[in-house]
Amino acid sequence: MRTLLSLFAFLLCSAFLYAQDKITYQISFENAVHHEANITILFSDLPAGDLRIRMSRSSPGRYAVHEFAKNVYGFSAHDGEGNSLAVSRPNPHEWIVSGHTGTVTVSYTLFANHGDGTYSQIDETHAHLNIPATFAYAPDYDDIPIEIEVNPRDDLSWKVATQLKPLG
Repeated sequence: MRTLLSLFAFLLCSAFLYAQDKITYQISFENAVHHEANITILFSDLPAGDLRIRMSRSSPGRYAVHEFAKNVYGFSAHDGEGNSLAVSRPNPHEWIVSGHTGTVTVSYTLFANHGDGTYSQIDETHAHLNIPATFAYAPDYDDIPIEIEVNPRDDLSWKVATQLKPLG
């Protein structure tokens, strides 16, 4: 009986902690001439507590440590009503968002001018994006599906080429 109650409590807590159905990323390239992308991440149905956001420090097939967060600036976080949230930076590759009420929208600008297979590159002709060098993530929610919306500039003849499954 005790084991059954413990299992039930664990499943109930797990369901509550991971109630979010997806994490939504949007990326746009309004300032491609300056090698920038604007990235927004929407987290919803979060449990109370701090939200940890990180940039990767490695890339598949590479053996060196990379500080991808050095190319991130203008990092901000807002709640579901658009109010600014407290953001702290405990180390160069991580941000902690505090004070949310279940919904957090994170926004940042990525500088990308080194397309070599490890880093990303953006200019007026194309955007070559290496996922670890481009997108921040929440390590506590790595089991939640991710949806990425790519918004290429209207004034450019860009085409999106990816191995990701298109949803519409």
